[in-house]
Amino acid sequence: MTHVPHDLNNLSLAKQYFDRLSADDLSRRYFSGEKYIPSFTNRLKFLLFTDSVLSELTRFYPYQPIVKRSYEVYKERS
Repeated sequence: MTHVPHDLNNLSLAKQYFDRLSADDLSRRYFSGEKYIPSFTNRLKFLLFTDSVLSELTRFYPYQPIVKRSYEVYKERS
């Protein structure tokens, strides 16, 4: 094989990006184990505009199984 598969290329690009982040960056803090605690406005947004939030997540993360399944379950129940 003379070329690197796309998945491996993507991993190296993600690592390069992550390595350039500052020490106090939110992504680094979550990677280090800091727990995500949503703000009151984020909680309110999710409660009032669930369909909008889930459709936005589906649009930005179409290959994430949990996002896709959550939206499907929400649609089935509504």
